[in-house]
Amino acid sequence: MTRSFKHDGTVTMLRQDEFQGLGAAFISKRGKEYGISEEVLRGSSRNRVVSEARALIGWLGSQLGASSITQAANYFQRDSSTFSRHIGNLDTKAKNSDAIRNQLSGHINAITQA
Repeated sequence: MTRSFKHDGTVTMLRQDEFQGLGAAFISKRGKEYGISEEVLRGSSRNRVVSEARALIGWLGSQLGASSITQAANYFQRDSSTFSRHIGNLDTKAKNSDAIRNQLSGHINAITQA
């Protein structure tokens, strides 16, 4: 179980299947942008775009309190230390770039307003 913040500020706990919903929400909102499906995300592809999308979903899950990095790594069938490093890289990019920070904020807004 992980924590999740609702719009009214209350905290709820999410099960792993509910975290999967976060991935599905991202894919339904942004999947066409990336041109990838959930099946591809959970598959064995090491393609840069697919890897970045996985890291983004993991980052969103941790930022929104919907999952831990370990849960996201398990969902995507990835090594948690490598997955954590990808998320850390994304976080570093966001700190150093207003454009990336704004893009990430847009993803958070799209999901929280879904």
